[in-house]
Amino acid sequence: AYAQLLEHHSQMGKDFLAEALQLPNLASLIEQCETVDIDALVKAHQTVEHHLARAHQAAFMALYDSLQDFPSDRSLKNTLLHWITVLQKPAGLARAQHQYQQALNMTARLAAFKALSRAKDPAVATEAIEHFYNTFKDEPLAMDKWLAIQASNPVAGTLSRVDALLHHPAFIKTNPNKVYALVG
Repeated sequence: AYAQLLEHHSQMGKDFLAEALQLPNLASLIEQCETVDIDALVKAHQTVEHHLARAHQAAFMALYDSLQDFPSDRSLKNTLLHWITVLQKPAGLARAQHQYQQALNMTARLAAFKALSRAKDPAVATEAIEHFYNTFKDEPLAMDKWLAIQASNPVAGTLSRVDALLHHPAFIKTNPNKVYALVG
């Protein structure tokens, strides 16, 4: 199905294509099950995601590179950025860093920040996390996103990361938005 979508992308609306190229998120998959083996579900989701990213990497990259920074391209470009960074290859991460640095809007910057914060290279992830915090620490909504992206990061150490964030100055336990952003 992905090959068909990518082959005929010019015949579809960009927003439709962006939605069609996304896997169901874990929360929606969990809702479909009576009982859930979370570890098995996460592993299966990651396996499918990696398989699709490997199988279509060249097409994802080519389409990403063909898009501009127009509002009409934004959703598709951010979806493709996810796909080209799943495999943690330098070319994908370089595109994420470029998008983060050149972003003209918060939507593009957040998509790139999310990709970079999930980098398996701790230096790349730490640099993105620190830069975003230092740039937006006085913007409450941006800090909500900063907390939520880190809390939902599937890279190993999520529980210890959330625990550390519970003691971070950006987290205010009396602020419902901060609590929701960090612990849902």
